[in-house]
Amino acid sequence: MKRLLFNISYVLGFLFAVLLTNNTVFGTTQLKSSNKKDTSVRVFIVPQFIFSKALRVDLDYKLKPNKWLQSALYLYGGAYSSNNNHNVVSELDRNADLGDDEVIGIGLSLSKKNFLDVNKPEGMGWYLNYGIFGHLLDFNYETFTWVEFEDNNNTMLEYRVAESRQTTLRYGGLITFGNVFKPYPESDVLFDFYYGLGFNNSNILYDENPNKRSYDRRSWSPAGKGPWFTIGFRIGIPISS
Repeated sequence: MKRLLFNISYVLGFLFAVLLTNNTVFGTTQLKSSNKKDTSVRVFIVPQFIFSKALRVDLDYKLKPNKWLQSALYLYGGAYSSNNNHNVVSELDRNADLGDDEVIGIGLSLSKKNFLDVNKPEGMGWYLNYGIFGHLLDFNYETFTWVEFEDNNNTMLEYRVAESRQTTLRYGGLITFGNVFKPYPESDVLFDFYYGLGFNNSNILYDENPNKRSYDRRSWSPAGKGPWFTIGFRIGIPISS
């Protein structure tokens, strides 16, 4: 599953890079047409999510003038953390040479984007964005736990290192302010810088180990809880007129 997510991430990233290069290099020619209409669909990537072991791809759709719907797809896959003290469940865990935790998962978000300056070109300038999100995350980790085994037809228990899995649902909402602009006026490439506040909660749906690990130590952790401040940027291009 993790390898599949990585392959999908590489393919989407490569295709987006090709589209971005095409619009940067050839955008001048494309935009010289005086009859070009406002674009109604845009695709973005959010580069900083690689630090959260995720690929995020956004699709923005114009509902009506200065009113847009923003959707986002998140694909998680990768080593989340080493055997850090905040995640261990016993002194044995703390002193053992355990492997890195791994996370795979998927997330979706929907939000409404209202552009504030009606004098700007369609879908450009400052905006207010608010919406909801949900992420289904699967954490795989090594820890000490009781493991059953057979010995001379007897069922025995041994406390040893074993792989465990935790499934968590993270959900919440956020509100952001941002600014969409073109760094190169002759090109189709769009930059979107944003900042704002969010609130999230998380519930453990399943855990193989009764001594559950904690992935919600901070509000911006993969399974975080509580309010958090968000800041970032998106890079995008129009794909429909």
